[in-house]
Amino acid sequence: MSRPEPTRIVSKLPDAIPFVAPEAYEREMGTKFLARLGANESVFGPSPNAIQAMTEAVRNPQWYGDPLSFELKSALVTKHNLTNDHFVVGPGIDGLFTHIASAYFAPGDRVVTTLGSYPTFNYFVDAVGAELVQVPYRNLKVDLESLAKEAKQCQAKAVYLANPDNPSGTFHDGNAIQHFIDQVPDETLIILDEAYLDFLEDYEVADLRLIRLRTFSKLYGMAGARVAYAFGEPETLQPLNRIRPHFEVNSIAQAGALASLQDHDFKTKIQEKNRLAKYDLAILLEKYGLYPLASSTNFVLGDAGSKARAEAIVTNLRQERVFIRKPGLAPLDQYIRVSVGTEEDYAVLAKALKQVNL
Repeated sequence: MSRPEPTRIVSKLPDAIPFVAPEAYEREMGTKFLARLGANESVFGPSPNAIQAMTEAVRNPQWYGDPLSFELKSALVTKHNLTNDHFVVGPGIDGLFTHIASAYFAPGDRVVTTLGSYPTFNYFVDAVGAELVQVPYRNLKVDLESLAKEAKQCQAKAVYLANPDNPSGTFHDGNAIQHFIDQVPDETLIILDEAYLDFLEDYEVADLRLIRLRTFSKLYGMAGARVAYAFGEPETLQPLNRIRPHFEVNSIAQAGALASLQDHDFKTKIQEKNRLAKYDLAILLEKYGLYPLASSTNFVLGDAGSKARAEAIVTNLRQERVFIRKPGLAPLDQYIRVSVGTEEDYAVLAKALKQVNL
């Protein structure tokens, strides 16, 4: 009996998921991590209002969540001073990537991105058979000029930019982003991933070709709930609505996201907590010879001096029950990446770094 075969494109993809989850390592080790600092989750958790809203929503799981996310979109309308039609709500930014790729990319299309920048995006480009064109970092920052130039030279269908960037943690202000947008060819879709922008002050940029992405996974502490949104011109976003599953964002996640937006003091409090904890983390890393890069996110890169030393530190810290990660490609592959943590996390991390002594 013959087996059904996947499409030609899918059959060429690797079986491995992008990253090994901390839970997989814990199953392998037979124990839990003492400090979970590898996925840029928020150790500060969600708003108490969000917890209360989700607790109430979980009492009625028999009902589908609103497929239009009307109440959440209404709050986003107020936040961004746009209309309901300017938004699409989805299951995390990665979920929105799948819709963008399915709606806009076809085999042979070229998509420009930064070599080493948020690599998960690349999996969605590969999944539809489009071609990645990757531009190196310049001085450890996303090279806006070269991205725009490459998009023009290769007649790109789309260009992707994370700002602030993951994994470098670097940031371009609104003026620089708008100048970049103005340099991108008229026919090219611009995907602006702003997962970490909530840790900073917002900026205004606009263009018919632009899709901006925000998440409740980082500052708002709801990574496990999987909820994010895209915003831009209605005509640019409408193709995503044509293909997305109607009930992909559950009612509990919608309730938590709505309550988070309505808790206006929460964002300011977490921004300050993150700033202080990031400062303490940078001092800790420098103490152990892992000289930190300035970061505009909720993680810090520490320079290990070489790729081999960085890999050894990640592996050895895991054996000490501390979960961190590192970038995979040069020039950032000699750095370790550590998420902001609590004082207790830092005590565990310091003890582990002293123990591994690398």
